[in-house]
Amino acid sequence: MRLTTVETELASARYREQQLAGRVERLNTELRQCTCGDESSKAVGGRIQQMIELAEQEADALRKQAADELDGARIAAEAMLADARKHAEDAIRDFQTALAQRRSEEARAEQSRRAQWDTRRQRQREAAENLLASTRSIGTESLQSSRRLLDALSEQHARLTAEVEAAEKEMANLPNA
Repeated sequence: MRLTTVETELASARYREQQLAGRVERLNTELRQCTCGDESSKAVGGRIQQMIELAEQEADALRKQAADELDGARIAAEAMLADARKHAEDAIRDFQTALAQRRSEEARAEQSRRAQWDTRRQRQREAAENLLASTRSIGTESLQSSRRLLDALSEQHARLTAEVEAAEKEMANLPNA
């Protein structure tokens, strides 16, 4: 905003300088065209010369003022540019810091999720292994029970078969009545 104001003032000073330079040139042209020889013309010519000199002095002063204002505007613009660059660098640094922090947080969250998944997978694996061991144990126990039962039934069958055979022999030895 200050830069715009300074630029406006500089443009105004340049415009005044151009106007005065044009005026000086017109007066110089009029002075050269003046060929009057009488004393009143010479007095008027001297006066015109004084006006031209004053206009030239004023134009020089305006040129110097415009140059000073331009230098001031340039210095102000450079300061504003440096300040804007500093703010941009600060913003970039803040953004990079925030981005790094966010990435770090995301990495920690990802690591936490993976740890939870690993823990859950480990618990599921242990549960599956326990179930498998339990199933094997039950199967082994069932097989052993079945074998014991089969052995007991086989023994009973053998005894009953022996008893039936003995009874049949006794019946065969009985007199026919």
